[in-house]
Amino acid sequence: MLVLCRSALGGALGTSSCGAVVRSSRVAMVATPSQRGHSTTSNPPAPSSTTERHETLHRALPPVATPFARQPTLEDRRSIEERQLRHPASDLAAVPAQCQCPYGFPQAILLRPVGKNKPVSGLIRLTCPHLVAAVDEFEAEGGVASMNRELVGGARGPEWQEALQGINDAHRQLRRALTSEAEAERVKERFGEAGAESFFNSGIAGMSPTKLDDVKCLHAQLADSLLRGRDNNKIGSAVEEELRARGVDIGGNGCCYEQCDYNRAETKDTWSYVPIKNKQKLRTRNARRSQEKEKERAARRRRGPEAASSAAKQDPGEGEV
Repeated sequence: MLVLCRSALGGALGTSSCGAVVRSSRVAMVATPSQRGHSTTSNPPAPSSTTERHETLHRALPPVATPFARQPTLEDRRSIEERQLRHPASDLAAVPAQCQCPYGFPQAILLRPVGKNKPVSGLIRLTCPHLVAAVDEFEAEGGVASMNRELVGGARGPEWQEALQGINDAHRQLRRALTSEAEAERVKERFGEAGAESFFNSGIAGMSPTKLDDVKCLHAQLADSLLRGRDNNKIGSAVEEELRARGVDIGGNGCCYEQCDYNRAETKDTWSYVPIKNKQKLRTRNARRSQEKEKERAARRRRGPEAASSAAKQDPGEGEV
């Protein structure tokens, strides 16, 4: 059975539970950009802020990145920002030159280490919602601890430790190559000479380059494998193998394109996933805001009813959630 986008082919024989059109075929058929509703000759309309950001950050990739990465198109950027991350990716530098997604959406991204706001420790990010969901589940079931045991005392330990050293070296080289002289000076101003040197020498996901007993983050390892290639990240390749053993198709689940395709309206019935880490950050932020509001209310009560009444007039939405 072959799962296809509705926009790709008409006259389908039926639909899956997630709304994807299903047709029996012996020949693999993949929706092209034009079949997904994307123009192959010109970029689709986009918010002016996105367009301006795309033009501003359209910097050439350093030679060290060009064998495996390409600059994102405006279509890539819209999918990443509007549907995968759901926030602007001002530091976006590249997407994989070769993609395993049958619908053509980026599964991982390369970030510039020094953004317009602050330096970022991680250069690679997994963006495919389908794969993020799979790795979230794997990590929640002890995936990091399991792979660390293999790294430290398993049969593949020496091989993995050597691979991890190479991964960290590659990320150190990438971080420096992606940073301009002006950006390097900004990092020195922010962290000082020693701090800047530590920042630029850090490995994957910002880890210490000499720390070889921790895989750090399975999302980052898989993203690095998808971006730079399986042969360049054996740990990320092992994560991919583990996901396949758990029944995860690296190419998608037949429904996941519904989230990534910005031309497709999202409803309560379309497939989507909110990463566990995002949920945790949201809960933490909401809890912190609730605590701050409660402190403000307590302070007003101590100042007396007149202060509380005055504050309520200034902020009529106080207390609403």
